[in-house]
Amino acid sequence: GRGRDAAVRLPDGVQAIDHVGDVGIEVSAGSLPELFTRAAAGMVALTRAAPARGAGQGAAPLEREVEASAGDVAALLVAWLRELLYLQAAEGFSFASAEFRELGEHRLRARVRGRRAPGRALRELKGVTYHGLDVARQGETWRARVIFDV
Repeated sequence: GRGRDAAVRLPDGVQAIDHVGDVGIEVSAGSLPELFTRAAAGMVALTRAAPARGAGQGAAPLEREVEASAGDVAALLVAWLRELLYLQAAEGFSFASAEFRELGEHRLRARVRGRRAPGRALRELKGVTYHGLDVARQGETWRARVIFDV
């Protein structure tokens, strides 16, 4: 239901989509790097209750290198989010920002920054799916739709 999502504060350009057994986001951005960054921030927002002001600030910043490749830009977005979801599950890494060294339709290399996630997860995402996946450029705007298994 929608009740659990009341604590979620999504980043600009990101909207939640509710489905039975899964949850998703619709993202819009003015550039591909911004689209990938917003999608990652949206994914994190779906899993974490908004921290109390100042909470988690004491956690040491973390940096990780992420590389991914795929057949097209939509599959690349899935690969990117799966890498970040893996870091979250394996290390408690909570994405904050990315610096893309390379980002095209088939490959990306980025330095991601974040912190160890404070507190417990609002919900656990089991995976990033291809179900309903859509990434398209409309004029100057990039739009994406991504569904997650919960």
